[in-house]
Amino acid sequence: MKVFLVLLLLVFSLKSIAKIHQKMFLNLKNNYILAAAVIVSVAVSIFFFDDAITSYIITFDTPVAHFFSDIGYFLGKFHHVFFINLAFFIYFSIKKNKEKLFVVFASTHALIFSGILVQIPKYFIGRQRPIKGYDSFSWFNNFELFGTSYHSNFFKSMPSGDTITIAAALTVFAVYTKNRTLRVIFLLVPLITMFTRVHLSKHWFSDTLIGLFLGYLVGLS
Repeated sequence: MKVFLVLLLLVFSLKSIAKIHQKMFLNLKNNYILAAAVIVSVAVSIFFFDDAITSYIITFDTPVAHFFSDIGYFLGKFHHVFFINLAFFIYFSIKKNKEKLFVVFASTHALIFSGILVQIPKYFIGRQRPIKGYDSFSWFNNFELFGTSYHSNFFKSMPSGDTITIAAALTVFAVYTKNRTLRVIFLLVPLITMFTRVHLSKHWFSDTLIGLFLGYLVGLS
């Protein structure tokens, strides 16, 4: 049953990716059906599937799972992606490729914007991380801890910052690349970070799901 739930929500994520792949310049403001589907999927995950899916992913203890977890951890860190983009920026500056310089700049802009944007809901939602306590319905804890910074990071689970930043940065590359294979890869890579954050007990599954869709939205903006 748990495997079925994981596959069901993963299929929904892949269908959304396929839709973005077909319409890379999609304006989500005018696509109310997709926006509603995203909201419903996150809500359903929060209220019905979070505990089951999160606990199932956490139990993965194989070399393959740890391999992808390490990759997702590296790609999910803001400074890692920033310096990768910086290296590309320097390289394309030397090559005087203005078109690719623009893409790298746009990706970095999406990275920074998403990194700042995600802090607002993180604080006000105040959701407890699984690593702190296994209660997916523990919300608004930061208001109780106002002025106490030592434990505050344990209550900033939603949304996943690592997922939103890598999704935002890579979606920009997906928008501007003409290679369909690369486009799909750019859109799928954030799923690895999604897995990592849940596998390490840093986030509930719904935290990463909403981070993924917010990242796509920022990258498409």
